[in-house]
Amino acid sequence: MLKNFIFPVLFILMGVATFAQDLAYILPQTQPTPQNIQTLIQEENYSAAKNLLEQAYENSQTKQEKEEITLTLAYIATQEQDYNKAIRLYRQLLNSNPSLTIARFNLAWIYFLKKEYSAARFNMQLALAQKNLPADMRMQGSYLLYQIRQEKVWNAEISVGIAPDTNVNGVSGKQIECFYWYGLPFCRELESIQSDVGFQGSGIFDYTYKFNNKWSIKNRLSIDAIHYDDERFSFWSMGLASGPRYTARRGEYWLAGSYKKQFNEEHRYANTWSVFADISRDLGRKFSLYSKIEFSDISYEKDLYQVFDSKEYSFNSRLFFFLNSWSYLALGLSYSLDDARADYNSFFRHNYSLGLGMQLPYGFNIYVEPNFANSQYLHKGTYITKGTLVEQKRKENTQGVFVSLSSNLLSVYDFTPRINFLYNKRTSNIESYGFERTRWEFGISKAF
Repeated sequence: MLKNFIFPVLFILMGVATFAQDLAYILPQTQPTPQNIQTLIQEENYSAAKNLLEQAYENSQTKQEKEEITLTLAYIATQEQDYNKAIRLYRQLLNSNPSLTIARFNLAWIYFLKKEYSAARFNMQLALAQKNLPADMRMQGSYLLYQIRQEKVWNAEISVGIAPDTNVNGVSGKQIECFYWYGLPFCRELESIQSDVGFQGSGIFDYTYKFNNKWSIKNRLSIDAIHYDDERFSFWSMGLASGPRYTARRGEYWLAGSYKKQFNEEHRYANTWSVFADISRDLGRKFSLYSKIEFSDISYEKDLYQVFDSKEYSFNSRLFFFLNSWSYLALGLSYSLDDARADYNSFFRHNYSLGLGMQLPYGFNIYVEPNFANSQYLHKGTYITKGTLVEQKRKENTQGVFVSLSSNLLSVYDFTPRINFLYNKRTSNIESYGFERTRWEFGISKAF
């Protein structure tokens, strides 16, 4: 039923009749007239229609003519349920003209038919941001977003790659730290900066068991791992979450409990029990909001690290503003309060970010996000600073930038190569807690 609803919409959007008139002078008069293309498609004589269109493409003189022909070929591929070919044709159009809204709109529908809901949602949100989008297309696009929330059962995001890091242990690089007691110096050697290359992988796997169109149980498995040559810095994490999910016309709401196990080769084993509320909602044609409120109980197994045991209260939110059919902004806000077993490790942190994402020619996608964080520790601790043993509260500022670049032209089986760049600099009133760090990530990713 859904396909019968979609295909006529796609056919209307193709504008085949108008296209035929526009191409009347392209084909030799000895060939069937372009007006027959519409008739051939309606009669499902796709082979003959494709022959005419391919000949017209070779004879076309302008970019607009080539776009109209490719749109119609993509429609035929959709009718033949050759979705991979349809995606390839729409991508071809967008690679040369990222602002071609009709290609973005129809690409979202094809991803929906393939049950690749993350890609369908993202492309439709971009298409709906176009100001002059016809009312019927806007209605169909809103319907698609609703259907994605209704239909998705399985959802996954995976990535693998390598990650060179200039400061894997996050230290200042200061060699010696001293303080004076009654005029006598007491010194210790600090850990030096370590650089390394990590092999990393991560994945999020969701399964939703539906009771009806509104209520379901959503379950999530998350895995994150990175392995360094110096195994002290290798890290593994595995988490499980489950809880009721409610689906509304414009959003979805998930209340869940979770457990996460974290460990590294330096025998830091941590267990985290959490309860959280996830909110995802579309706010008009240009805005989309994601928010998460969470309470966590974090405990370490080894006595040495139990000073880091804490109860954490956090709020995270990202507001997406889709500028047009090829670019968007992402405003991030987060606040967290850590109440640690050792008072001097308790802190309040707030973080802000503003990202810009763009779909560029030749299939390139870029995302740039500067960010800033401030941490205020709530109780005094004993530290060495400026050569003196002092008792004071730590205060830290962290500035950074995240850049991600990918290209679907290089995708293999929809696995997209990606390069990420991360830079962070932390300043602290306690000298040894400041650091500067650069990290690259080279890998492939896929959402389905």
